[in-house]
Amino acid sequence: MISLFSFTQNQNKNQREIKEIKIMFKDISLSKLKLPIYFPLDNDAKLTLPAYFNSYKDFLQILKYRNLDSILLEFKLLNINDRIQLNNQILKDTNRFYIQKKWFVNDRILILSDSMTNNKKDDYRKFIKLAFFNNYTRCFFACYYGNVINSFFLKKIKKHWVIEYIYLNVES
Repeated sequence: MISLFSFTQNQNKNQREIKEIKIMFKDISLSKLKLPIYFPLDNDAKLTLPAYFNSYKDFLQILKYRNLDSILLEFKLLNINDRIQLNNQILKDTNRFYIQKKWFVNDRILILSDSMTNNKKDDYRKFIKLAFFNNYTRCFFACYYGNVINSFFLKKIKKHWVIEYIYLNVES
């Protein structure tokens, strides 16, 4: 009984995350949400995404290597409850999140194959899983490539995601 309840809870959480991811990337492809990052475009697509979002485990290792991990985990703009919720979510994350092509069939969003995503050079942007918190009204999103790390806090207003705060880091 407990494992069935846990499985159902996990499915509901995944469905909600998928719903919010669809809204967010549709808004980006329609230029309703303008993030100051480069999304590689395809001829027919408005937006090209990798096959998966990397786990926070990989991202935290990169931040520790660059001595930037304290900046990420402080989250000074958040209240203490949101900070604790987000930190717990990030520190426990170890799995990639695979994007399904069927989520964006009619949206002119191209999802690269797994082999194409893995085949990209180190300068290709790596996306980190979106971390939703505060009952899916806030989202933390990060990406990195080369010596650049971009972190975004987004909030949901009137069923659409907007930029709340941006942290850009470029190493010299």
